Amino acid sequence: MKKINDLPSVVANLAYTPTLLAYAWMVVHYVWAGLCLYLFALVVAYLSGAFRAFGSWPRISKVALYAGVPFTILGLYFSSQPTSYWMLLPLALQSLLSIVAGLALRSLNAPRSLA
Repeated sequence: MKKINDLPSVVANLAYTPTLLAYAWMVVHYVWAGLCLYLFALVVAYLSGAFRAFGSWPRISKVALYAGVPFTILGLYFSSQPTSYWMLLPLALQSLLSIVAGLALRSLNAPRSLA
């Protein structure tokens, strides 16, 4: 496998963004496609080594990753309801959490000062 050079981008592309897309698909009643996307993305992220340094991640980044499971369950619940605009509120909140988590992961790539 290719070595990961930019951890925040890899995590954003393989964990955070597919979670948001999977939720959106489930809300509009593409439940199996959403579940498959979510699981496939996490497996690919794991196999690519994105979670290798998980212990050193900032807390908010871990919370964003762990929040994917209840967020997916919420999408499953909403798939049993008629689609409405208020279902975009959890999507907006998870999006903000993912952005903040990605920015926090950037601190792992920042060069350390010698002082």
